[in-house]
Amino acid sequence: KMRGDIARSIFYMQIRYFGEGTDPNLQLTDCPSETNEMGYLSVLLEWHAEDPVDFEELERNDRVCSRWQGNRNPFVDFPSLATHLYGVPQDRPTDGGGYSQCQPPPPSAPSSCEELSPGDLQMVAVMSDNPDLVAMVALGTIPEGVDLYLTDKAWMGSEFRSYEGIQKMTVPTGGIAPGTVFGFGDSSLTYNNLWSTQSGSFSLSASGDSIIVYCLDSSTADFNFLTALSYKASTWNDPNLASSDYGSSGSALPLSLVDSSISLPHYDNYVYEGITSGTATSLKSALTTSSNWVGSNARPATYVPPAFTVL
Repeated sequence: KMRGDIARSIFYMQIRYFGEGTDPNLQLTDCPSETNEMGYLSVLLEWHAEDPVDFEELERNDRVCSRWQGNRNPFVDFPSLATHLYGVPQDRPTDGGGYSQCQPPPPSAPSSCEELSPGDLQMVAVMSDNPDLVAMVALGTIPEGVDLYLTDKAWMGSEFRSYEGIQKMTVPTGGIAPGTVFGFGDSSLTYNNLWSTQSGSFSLSASGDSIIVYCLDSSTADFNFLTALSYKASTWNDPNLASSDYGSSGSALPLSLVDSSISLPHYDNYVYEGITSGTATSLKSALTTSSNWVGSNARPATYVPPAFTVL
């Protein structure tokens, strides 16, 4: 009588909750091989079908929503959603082995994140007066398939503070060419629609904040920091402080970004107005020079991304 309830609870957990920071998301599969993978999906689908939703489970879904959780398990309200998302269960193994479709995972390919260096991306605009906007320019080729992460979490010297949020974008087929301006938060920005919430809540503070862009090495999960910008003060916080000392807007600067970042005195909004044509080295130098940035506490009605040419 409870197996279907359990299956629907696990389905809910898989779609509702995401890993914190760099922690992987829960995945349901018939071929579990990683710590974040749970099996067996086909058995859960069988339990879901054999023990359908009853009146007691519907009432519990109502109580959980109204008294505590504030949301509902959609697999209780719409049982057919399980088949729509996960398909039908596979035939049970008969030889004591695993499911027939399970094959040894292929060797991991080198991560294209490893091809990137600090400064291959630089920010060209940041706006904290709603709606938030972060625009950046590629100074080198950004390979297709790279997962880029954009966060307002504080870097504490060896890890990110657990508060605030992370946005994620997967670089589309063909990669991003040098000189391309793209970003998050405004329909005028290329690839704005490719960002999704990885964890927490990415929300820039009008009293100042810090923004870091990075990717992750697929074999080691090490951070590969690409650029950073602070508009809270003209300096970064010291590393290895107590978590609470960073507050909601401070951050230490990752050591690899000493020459690929900028810290600006506080204004709600900043736009880069320096040179837009030159070598990657000269453009990075200009983009990390504070005199080339214009700050304002009044958000521009529209933002027109500049056109860059990387020679």
